[in-house]
Amino acid sequence: MRLSALLVVGCLAMAVVGAASGAHAETRCEGPAVQAGQSVHGPILNVIDDKTVCVALAGSPTTWVAVTLAAPAPTRSRLMAAAFGKNATCVIDAKGRGDCVVEGEKLAEVLQRPEIVRASLDWR
Repeated sequence: MRLSALLVVGCLAMAVVGAASGAHAETRCEGPAVQAGQSVHGPILNVIDDKTVCVALAGSPTTWVAVTLAAPAPTRSRLMAAAFGKNATCVIDAKGRGDCVVEGEKLAEVLQRPEIVRASLDWR
């Protein structure tokens, strides 16, 4: 499936669940747990909270894997602005936390950019 189609599928799935539930955190990552030393790659199609994202291995939420970030974001909205819908590669450390690179840049660095801080004010 092409990335643009994958993003549309993910966004539609989240919109339907969000509209039905009225809460952003209702959609969970349903894919298998990722073990220490493994890496996952794909678009981030859900941001559960300031420290947990879903990386989509394919279009269905049953393939989205939860990644708990090694360095949580200051807020969920900042993480949304920095990572939602963008391709990420996350390597899982010995404690089960992910060190992620988003579109070629370390997520921890992207989170500090002034334009991301400004954009985060528009996310709910």
